[in-house]
Amino acid sequence: MGLWALAACAGGGQPDALTEPVEPAESVVPTPSGSKLVVLVVIDQFPMRSLQAVKPWLTGGLKRLLDDGWQATGAFPYAVTYTCTGHATLVTGASPAVHGVVSNGFLIAGEKTYCIDAPLLAESAAQVFKAGGGKVAAVSLKDRAAVLMGSAQGDLVAWYDRASAGWMPWRGEVPTGGWAIAGFKSQPWEASHDYSAVAPDDQPFEGDVDGLGRTFPRPVLGSLPDDAFLLTPHAGTWLLEGAMAAVETLGLGQDDLPDLLGVSLSNVDEAGHAFTTESWEYLDTLVGVDRDLGRLMAMLDDQVGDGAWSMVLTGDHGSAPNPVRMPRDDVRAGLAQHLAGEGYPEGTYLSDPHVWLPTQVTGERREAMARSAATWLQSVDGIAAAYPWRVDGGLPDDAPHAQMIRLSVHPERAGDVYVVPEEGTIFASASMPGFGTRHGTPYAYDSQVPLMVLGAGVPGGTASEPQDLRRVAPTLTGLAGLPSPSGAELPALEWVRPGQ
Repeated sequence: MGLWALAACAGGGQPDALTEPVEPAESVVPTPSGSKLVVLVVIDQFPMRSLQAVKPWLTGGLKRLLDDGWQATGAFPYAVTYTCTGHATLVTGASPAVHGVVSNGFLIAGEKTYCIDAPLLAESAAQVFKAGGGKVAAVSLKDRAAVLMGSAQGDLVAWYDRASAGWMPWRGEVPTGGWAIAGFKSQPWEASHDYSAVAPDDQPFEGDVDGLGRTFPRPVLGSLPDDAFLLTPHAGTWLLEGAMAAVETLGLGQDDLPDLLGVSLSNVDEAGHAFTTESWEYLDTLVGVDRDLGRLMAMLDDQVGDGAWSMVLTGDHGSAPNPVRMPRDDVRAGLAQHLAGEGYPEGTYLSDPHVWLPTQVTGERREAMARSAATWLQSVDGIAAAYPWRVDGGLPDDAPHAQMIRLSVHPERAGDVYVVPEEGTIFASASMPGFGTRHGTPYAYDSQVPLMVLGAGVPGGTASEPQDLRRVAPTLTGLAGLPSPSGAELPALEWVRPGQ
């Protein structure tokens, strides 16, 4: 099996930040009874309702998790439900207020910063596995998911690179073989089932993205732009074949030092954003995940051993069902005009749900500017509330979602005003003004996702209460007999026995 050479991470290393990153843990000794390989599978954009909708067509890995594993409603305890915040919480066991990933992008000292270009401020599960002497691999269709799951200490951290339409390895070497993208692009996208019991194939809120159209069957992917691949089940198949190649090449689960494999299925998110989670396209993408996970599980049974590996599967966020779409650019322009009329300088930056004020405005004037911005934002149709949370009394204890918002804001990275859309409303981007869906709110459709665990010592059944997803990271390490990440705010699930 050939190898690709190491390539540099797009965007370079980490910039100077206001807070230093957490250093990896010193070496730890795993409990001998732990799993030899723990797998974290994150389905990007996976609201609870979607699992219920797709159940009639499940025959593979998702069905095995439902039939043989433990399951619950997983609940993110914070309000800023995005990809970066979700993955950071799942791997650290901490909230954004602690790990510092307050959105997909944020400002540090007035500079726009992509989430993985700033230090993660809490220890991750990957760092714990490395301290235990194990190997770590993480693959995704998104760079941010792969980097957060794999960490700078990972043996393999790789993602799909849009520029080259292939793997971008950040750490380690990507194994190649019989899973070149060209083979997938020679195929059309045909629906695996008739999903009309859930929804019609063509609905007004679906988009025509990259020439894919809005109904099945789809054209041969090779005739479309490269990015069309990312919206299809074929992308998930390609990704999971990469994960299986990583297991084989790195020898994951082949010795007594426990290893970690992270897989983030971002094509589900792409389908949801383009067609919404109420579409045939989204359902078919989930069916593809089920089918491919079944293949991964069968490989792990064969190569690691049935009962020698464990899997935790969840989502990084949900999404709004067919939402009302509020144009973000209009809100930005209106806020800028309002603040200019009040005599404040330019430089306010809105990247929902945060609003950052210009760095040159300080002291009491900054507090007054934050109040003025919040007051104007609350007058906008589609916005439920805007809180100048840094100002005394700006986020009352009895405000809706107050605790979720407090867990969303890191003092050195969050904006000055926190914006909450009305339930069922999203900020629509210029590229997706009238179709698709988004997420990022405290409402249950965004903050609650499935949580399923399978492996030796994992009980069957369903939890009666929602489970805080900060418990995932301690569960990952605990299944391997390793201690919880140092910044974890909650213990592992109650039937897990973490190492010391």
